[in-house]
Amino acid sequence: MPSQDLLLTICQLMPIIPPILFNFSSNMSKKIAIFLLGILTLTILSGCAITDIFSKPKKIARFVTDQKIARAATIDESNLKTVEVFNLSKETPTLFFTKSAIAESKEIAYIVPQTSGKVVKINTEVGDKVNKGTLLITLGNSLATDVADIQYQSAIKALGIATNSETITNNTTRKSVQTAALGAKMAYESYQTAIKSQNNAENIYDEQYDNAKDGKNDIKDGKQAAEDGIEKLESTISELENQKAILTDTLSKLDPLDTSREEISKSLEEIEAILIKAKEQKVTLETALEAADNGLDQAKNGLDLLEVSFEAQQDQLEFAVFAAELQYEIAINQFEIAANAAELQNLGVQTQILQLDSAVKIAELSNEQKYIKSPIKGYVTDIQATENNLIAPGQMVAKVEDPSTLSLKVNLNDEEAQFVTQGQKLTIQYGSKSIEGKVISISPSFSDTGKKISVKIEAENKNLIVTPGALVKVEFSSKTQNRIFIPLNSLRNNDTQQFVTVIKNNKATLQNIKIGEIVGDYVEVLAGLNGTETILKTADNFLNEGDSVTIQTK
Repeated sequence: MPSQDLLLTICQLMPIIPPILFNFSSNMSKKIAIFLLGILTLTILSGCAITDIFSKPKKIARFVTDQKIARAATIDESNLKTVEVFNLSKETPTLFFTKSAIAESKEIAYIVPQTSGKVVKINTEVGDKVNKGTLLITLGNSLATDVADIQYQSAIKALGIATNSETITNNTTRKSVQTAALGAKMAYESYQTAIKSQNNAENIYDEQYDNAKDGKNDIKDGKQAAEDGIEKLESTISELENQKAILTDTLSKLDPLDTSREEISKSLEEIEAILIKAKEQKVTLETALEAADNGLDQAKNGLDLLEVSFEAQQDQLEFAVFAAELQYEIAINQFEIAANAAELQNLGVQTQILQLDSAVKIAELSNEQKYIKSPIKGYVTDIQATENNLIAPGQMVAKVEDPSTLSLKVNLNDEEAQFVTQGQKLTIQYGSKSIEGKVISISPSFSDTGKKISVKIEAENKNLIVTPGALVKVEFSSKTQNRIFIPLNSLRNNDTQQFVTVIKNNKATLQNIKIGEIVGDYVEVLAGLNGTETILKTADNFLNEGDSVTIQTK
């Protein structure tokens, strides 16, 4: 049996033995650790019981004091287990998951001839870089290629003839239209001349009529002046006759020796002279009056004749305008007929040329079929034709693909697809090298087989890092949003229950949780955590409820 002092010492160390043992057992197998712990426990219990029976009061007091010191030693950080934690409120995990896929060129062209023929020459080799339109294979020396060549040459000649015919037709129709246009122009000028003649005749008539009317009015004025003059002369003559009679009577009554006889005789002679002149003037005015009457009749007759003449001329001019207008309308119709006929002829020729041009293009296409060209830029990856051998339509003779852009397809389950969005960037790993890709499309429904969601990916491969056809790994990454994910290694399982170790105030607490989807190295927590906790990053089955720990500093 151990001595009481030894047992007492062991009992004093009992509170600090478990932490030390756990730290030690972390480097030993689980079974050895449990075995040592059992032996030590039995020894301590048996020793402490004997000590309790035989110890003296002084020894008991010392044991109590030493036990308090031992408990104090258990919270010494130098003896605590250091743990790595995961802070849910500060750390947002990036979810990673990887899928395998075959990387293929986005553009692949399987070269298939459209006509049969003999391979005259292969102009490229596998591995050659080609552009769109690069000649790959030349066919010839066959009935199909010879017929295509003859048809092409015939179509070109027919098109040339039609083109010359178009030139001649255009010249002819242009002259016809120009002649009709000239006739229409001359007719229009004649029509305008007739209108001008009519207007000029009206103007001349108006001027002549006004002049004749003014002459008539002048004659009227002359007649009136003559009548007024005659009236005045008659009054003057009458007055002179009276004066003459008075003087004659006076003279007859005077004494022959009267001195006044001479003066009266002289006055009588003067009156007689004036009277003679007045009568002569009266005769002249009467002659003028008669002439004025004749002039008025002539002026009236002249006006009547002018009106009749103008009406006749107006009828002729109106007929001339009508005839000129009719000729102009006829010329316009002839011009339109000529223009429409020219347009129809030109359209006919143009239609023929279009048909022949189409025939040339069709023949050219048929003839070009013997020149097998690359429809895309890229690299020749396969040639299945040999020179001097016949090939048939539909037979693949070469393959060209552009590896600068890759296309990949991966299938995701429903949980994985929730973390993928269109346009999302991702990494494509090929051995030790990698390139960046992008999600192009995501199928909106599950596939019929496997119930997977198809995701199409494209990646720039300008430096040709990835060889088309290679098996690559597609690495998806996504941040969690409004969901709680914890490291998968932090889980502790107990039959059907899952736990995590929550660290609060440097003490461990087991927390029962409900888990959901597993994405890569993380698992979703559906219940049990609120997102503010700090948990043990890696599960430790030897860390018990209430154990004190120290948190590893990053």
